[in-house]
Amino acid sequence: MLAGCLLLGFALILEKPAESSPLSLLEQARLLKDRAERARSQGHSTVADYRALAGVLSELRHRGFGTADLCLNEGNASFLAGDWSHALLAYCLAQQAAPARSDVQLRIDEARTRLGMVSEPEPALATALGLLGTENRLRAVMWTITWLLYAAGCWQISRTGSRFQAPALLLGLGLFMGAGACAAALVGTSIRQDRLSEFPLVVAKGKPVSLREGNGLAYEAVNAEPLEAGREARLLNRRGNWLQVKLADGAVGWLSAGSAEVE
Repeated sequence: MLAGCLLLGFALILEKPAESSPLSLLEQARLLKDRAERARSQGHSTVADYRALAGVLSELRHRGFGTADLCLNEGNASFLAGDWSHALLAYCLAQQAAPARSDVQLRIDEARTRLGMVSEPEPALATALGLLGTENRLRAVMWTITWLLYAAGCWQISRTGSRFQAPALLLGLGLFMGAGACAAALVGTSIRQDRLSEFPLVVAKGKPVSLREGNGLAYEAVNAEPLEAGREARLLNRRGNWLQVKLADGAVGWLSAGSAEVE
């Protein structure tokens, strides 16, 4: 009896499919890309191949290989497959990883245009904060400037000695304020990056959908106008097949998991 149970358990383990390694996924992505390009040159449909390629790249991203280039390629594959919402999601993730890349913004604009959305340029402040949050060398330079300003402020105030010299004192205080502003910007970007990683990106897809007060169709709609495909939000919670999201304007509500692409 015991031997039979052990054999049954061993058989179940053998039947469990092995998880593909990142190298095998990369090879699979390369083969799908080559097949799609070959079919495209021959005038055949490439939708299935590009959709499968986007799925493989998405799997790599979920395993921790979410570089800007990988997200950009995932977006391109989804774009060529006609899945504009997934493409927009991947392009936005690429922009988070590399805020300064202009080609990513162009792709975001193209995806939003396909979704019938009005493309709005990224605010300069948001771009600057994104750069501070992702570029380590820039952060190192900013921290160096912060400490130099702090040291210069200490030296300037120490020069006044026992005599009160208003210009020197004001200059020293100004240097302190500059150091404080730099430090606040650096700390703010760290908090922003933590929040971005804590609350995954969500992009609405398909037909317009209403945000609801709870996780079910019986709850009343939160927003006056339904969410159009391509609308971005942040995931707050999951409950069954429902997602609780927060929009950029602060509105919080629930929508069906099938109505959105999630990071």
